[in-house]
Amino acid sequence: ILFCLIVSVSGQSLEFDGVDDYAMTSVNSSSFFESNTPFTVEIWYKTTNGTHAEDNVMMIGTYDRSSTGGDTKGMMGLSIDPSNYGESGKAKFWADDLTLSVYSTSRIDDNEWHHIAGVYDKANGKAYIYIDGVKENEDTSLGTHVDQGNTNKLRVGGIMPIIATTYYLAGSMGSARISKSVRYTSNFTPAVTYANDSDTKGLWNVDEGTGTVLNDLSGNDYDITISGATWGKRII
Repeated sequence: ILFCLIVSVSGQSLEFDGVDDYAMTSVNSSSFFESNTPFTVEIWYKTTNGTHAEDNVMMIGTYDRSSTGGDTKGMMGLSIDPSNYGESGKAKFWADDLTLSVYSTSRIDDNEWHHIAGVYDKANGKAYIYIDGVKENEDTSLGTHVDQGNTNKLRVGGIMPIIATTYYLAGSMGSARISKSVRYTSNFTPAVTYANDSDTKGLWNVDEGTGTVLNDLSGNDYDITISGATWGKRII
């Protein structure tokens, strides 16, 4: 009997060791958000050894500790909860100044690739979280502050710089994008890589395969500098 296994190699990935690897923009996060506008943030992500038991970590986000000069207003992110939290292994879309906090219903710490998208729908006063193209939850109890940018940098790859330490999570990232629009209002099939358009504020398809820079393909030149992370393959 002949068995045939077919896999699809979809492109490159960036792998973070969970010890001290990270990637970060040089521009302030205010570059990615406009006043009184909706936004969508999305990323392909895969854990290496599940979640951990420290604190939630950002797959992509703008949090930074105030003790080293971090701005405490206008922060947002897509994060994953640790094993000692009530939503262990689930994704969270949050924005502090919007009092936004919405969790996925499924876990994403299974060491498989997942597409995670957070959508702030300003016109309808809602926020949504999508996992692999399926809307799993929404938040309708939002605040009124809509200026999500601040002087903090945008970080990617499983990192959370809190009070006296920085937590890291071993994992890999694929394509990521920030848009100044509501990209999704119903279930969809996630694209492996993203296309640039007039609503795109930052776009990184992670297809370089070498070097220490993730090139921003939005035309805004908001490149992300890689610190320690290594290149790998993304198989979906």
